[in-house]
Amino acid sequence: QNFTKNLRWSLIVNKLGKENDLKAEQDEIVERARGQVLNQMYQFGLYNPEPEQIEQLVARYLQDRDFVSRTRDSILEEKAFEIIKDQVTIQDKKVSLEEFNKAF
Repeated sequence: QNFTKNLRWSLIVNKLGKENDLKAEQDEIVERARGQVLNQMYQFGLYNPEPEQIEQLVARYLQDRDFVSRTRDSILEEKAFEIIKDQVTIQDKKVSLEEFNKAF
């Protein structure tokens, strides 16, 4: 069931990407990597890291093909989601817990 949902979402993102010329630019990927490096450093209590240290870790992240691929996909998904949000009207609807659980 998760596979089906993921595949459907992937097809939607790909279609919106083609229709709207969505791209994950290199600078977006680098900024995302920098943000992740800083978040990890903050988690370990390193609040004033040296810029050289940050850039070394960013470079290491960018050498990891899986990281770059996942980051590119994430950026494209966010852009596709923004397009969807602009085209959809959200209406609140009260449902019981049972109805909610059936939907998923």
